[in-house]
Amino acid sequence: MNNTTIAPAGTDIGTPAGSEPGGVLQRLLRFPPNEHWVVSCYLRLEPADRVRAEYFRTLRARVQVTTRSLGVLPRAAQQGIHHDLERLEQHVRHPTNVPHAPAAAVYVCGEVDLFEVVPLPRVHRTRVIIDHTPFTREMVAAFAEFGRVITAVVDRTKARFFEVNAFGATEVAALTALATRGGKFHTNHHEWPGWGEHSYHNRIARERERHYEAVARQLVELDRKRAHDAVVLGGIGREPEAIARFLPAPLARRLAGTTKLNPTAVTPAQLHRATMDVAARHARDRARAAVQELGERLGAGWAVVGVRPTLRALSRGQVRTLLVPEGSFGAGFRCTESGELTLSGRECTGRGDAVAVADVIDEAVEEALRQSVAVIVVEDADDGGSLNGLGALLRFK
Repeated sequence: MNNTTIAPAGTDIGTPAGSEPGGVLQRLLRFPPNEHWVVSCYLRLEPADRVRAEYFRTLRARVQVTTRSLGVLPRAAQQGIHHDLERLEQHVRHPTNVPHAPAAAVYVCGEVDLFEVVPLPRVHRTRVIIDHTPFTREMVAAFAEFGRVITAVVDRTKARFFEVNAFGATEVAALTALATRGGKFHTNHHEWPGWGEHSYHNRIARERERHYEAVARQLVELDRKRAHDAVVLGGIGREPEAIARFLPAPLARRLAGTTKLNPTAVTPAQLHRATMDVAARHARDRARAAVQELGERLGAGWAVVGVRPTLRALSRGQVRTLLVPEGSFGAGFRCTESGELTLSGRECTGRGDAVAVADVIDEAVEEALRQSVAVIVVEDADDGGSLNGLGALLRFK
């Protein structure tokens, strides 16, 4: 595989679906298992992570945890992995070398000339995995979860419509309303005083309502032609909130949020980043709702908290949604015969040998993705603390 980087340093992402990152994904999915070790890194790049390069400090901490687990490997393998980890750190330590996206996946293997950087709409947490194949499960899940979004940017007289996916935004339609010419209202001397003012403002209000109705109809038509997973509304005034009231129920249920954008000046790259930010806020709201649901269901046995009970539920296939507190990590083991994750080697008795894993929380995330379980990272410290390291909503008792 060629030594290439997708979304080179300093460039915005503004490409439609089917672009080069999609090709990288297909190549990684076809990557054959071999004797060489591949470093897979998921890097969170939210605005808070970029402040003073906090994302790099988090990455270095994860690399140190991974490095401590390499002692069981042959010396030659350790040297190759250390070299690839250094390449990873050297590349992403400079903010200009990471994509303008909320997250990225990086895959490194010097033995086969592999170095790929893929922008992502989100990751669950920053983590580093060492294996004989690239760990692509979270990347695939990120693309599937983000899906296809329709973003409308509106002012009083104009509307622009963009289709947004994980890689970029493409303008697909536009509207221009017939608006009353600006200027003072006029009162006919035969009319009551103030009648001209009332008529003028009433006409402006009706024009605005017709414009909002036209925007809603256009959104319905675009969704009818090609279904979208979410809707985002943008504007510079109160238009986004006003238009939301005109959306039919099927679209209103998919409204992810609103954002401040100027329809005249916005570029596809700016709109893509703004839509990504709305998606991130929507994910945080979803996390708060999930923690609240867990609290309500815990007493009835439809939820568990704590690392050991959650790992046990995960091994039984009970988990519907895995809740992971931000920053939670810890060493653990995997049983060779059953594949179960445990906190102690003794728990693997009768289930095979106990193989140490560097971070049992990361392994739990990967196992949840393998089972197609929803994974939600809880960033709020108070909410995360109530999970006691890990938590889950259950599909059966």
